[in-house]
Amino acid sequence: MKARYSKHYRISAEELAWLGERVEVLGQAVQVICEERIAALEQAAAA
Repeated sequence: MKARYSKHYRISAEELAWLGERVEVLGQAVQVICEERIAALEQAAAA
C-alpha cells in the first residue's frame, strides 16, 4: 500500500499492461458470479 504513495514508485508499461489484463479477468469473474447469484435469487423468489 505504501508504494503507491511513494514518490519513488515506478511502474513500467509492461507491468501496467499485465495489471490491466488481471483486472479484466477479475471483472469477468465477478460478472459471472453475480449473474449466477441473481439467477439463484430469481429462482428462489419464483418458488
